[in-house]
Formats: sequence, structure tokens, C-alpha cells
Amino acid sequence: MSTLAIKRYIWLIDTVYQSGAEGITYEEICKQWENCSLATDKSYPLRTFHNHRQEIRDAFNIAIQCRKSTNSYFISDNNDNNSLIKKLLALVSMTHFAENCQDISNHIQAEQPFMGEQLIATTLPAIANYQILRVEYQPYWSEKKLIYPNFEPYGLKEFKNSWYLLGKRSQLPLEMIDLKCVISLTNSEERFEVDTQIDVKKVLVENFGSSIEDIPTEEMMIKVSAKDAGFLRSNPIHVSQKEIEKKKNYSIFYFYLKPNADFKKEILSFGSAVEILMPEGFKRSIVQEVKKMVKRNQ
Repeated sequence: MSTLAIKRYIWLIDTVYQSGAEGITYEEICKQWENCSLATDKSYPLRTFHNHRQEIRDAFNIAIQCRKSTNSYFISDNNDNNSLIKKLLALVSMTHFAENCQDISNHIQAEQPFMGEQLIATTLPAIANYQILRVEYQPYWSEKKLIYPNFEPYGLKEFKNSWYLLGKRSQLPLEMIDLKCVISLTNSEERFEVDTQIDVKKVLVENFGSSIEDIPTEEMMIKVSAKDAGFLRSNPIHVSQKEIEKKKNYSIFYFYLKPNADFKKEILSFGSAVEILMPEGFKRSIVQEVKKMVKRNQ
């Protein structure tokens, strides 16, 4: 696939996606194509357009759908509820904008991108085919390099712009490996026997962030200021999050998860704007942590 072809796919994806739910007709796409810098030929034959639709679906799993009632084309926001597809659409839009507005690059500050895409490319087939991985790993908490010759991968999780590999070593409990800390990762192509007792989706969802802890999953309720409630509505911190009460000065949010170390850090990041309503045990642990912080900084 040539660079020019990829840029043309990006242009078409972004053009259709920016048209929103109503979509865009083929004739309107052709008009925009005439003003596109990628157009070596100002005409955009219908056959080429349909070929591009199919190639985009094959390469990116993004379906440019046709609404026959209006003869318009659109990309569904739901897109099978695939969050990765939505991220890709947003990235495509930004890429297309940056390609055409390079003079404002000094006015944009983005987070450091994750540089381990090749690790994901190795990991996904191993997860799908239940294949053992050999992992060389330098975690933050260890001065020594760790080698896992027989790591059984079960899933991947994204958290705060980092990817984590869920799996286990033989009979040991499940753990998360930060892919940023992986030195090398090799697929042995040797299959392992899957533990059918492990509900991977449940593990990924109920364990907040990258922490895997052997603690009960609990119902949580927090009370936050109106200002922080607005932030939580726009930026949910967990899939189980629900706003169950809304008042002028505060809101109450419900969660169902394991109150692990990462969730504790998340709650503490709200400072004095948050109040733990339940469970009582988690509330006590937050109070203890705050007392330690006060003592350390006195």
C-alpha cells in the first residue's frame, strides 16, 4: 500500500466522518475531491470510490455505509461499539488536519505517543491463538531485568495512554505487564491450555487501571462538586460509572469495580472535591492515605 494511497484513504475517511450522521452524497464528495491536493486527476470515478470504500474496510475495519433513502454515505458513531475504531477515526481526522495545516504545528502540544506498536502486533495473534510468549521485562519497581520464558497472554488493556498485557506465568495469578517496560517479546507459537475459569472481559473491566489485586468487586459511591461532576460526565473514569443523583452544588456517582491502588490514586487526584460515601473500608483507606500525605509534607 503506497503512501499516496494511505493519504487518499485518510482523506476519504475524514471527509465522510466529518459529515456526521446525515452523511454526504457521492456528488458532494466529488466536489471536495476537486479541491484536494491529493487529486492528481480532478475526477473521482464512482468505481474508484467504491474500491476505496472496500479497501478502507479491509485495511482499517471502517465501514463507509450507504443510506439508500438519501443516497448518502456515512460512518456510524457506534461502529459496533468498538472504541479502538473511534480512536482511529479521531486520529485520522487529526492526521488529515495536520497534513494540511503544518504551519500551526508549534501551536499544538500532544502527549508522547506510545512507541510499542510492534509489540501489539506480536501480542494480538498470540492472544487469539493461545500461544506462549517469551517476555524480557524491565519494570519500574525492579532494578533487575525479568525474563518470563512461558508467559500466557489473555488480553490487552489501554489505560492513560499506555497498553498493558494481561496474562500469567504457569500456575501463578494473573498480572499486568506494561508494554512500555518490555525489552523484547517473542511469540513461541507453542499453544498453552486456556484456563476456562478466567473471565477475561470481567477481569479487564472490574480491575481499575493496570492493577490486578485479589480483592472483592464492590459497589462504590462518591460525591463530587458540581464542577468536578461536569468533568466526570464528559470524561467517565470507568465503564460502570453512573450519575445517580444530581443537585445544584454536587452530584453522586456510582461505580462497580475493585477499589485497587489505581482507583485510589484516581480518587485522590480529585483532592478535597470528592467525598467517599461507600464502601466504608475504602473510605478509611483514603483517609489513612491523606493522613500519611499530611505527615510527610508537614
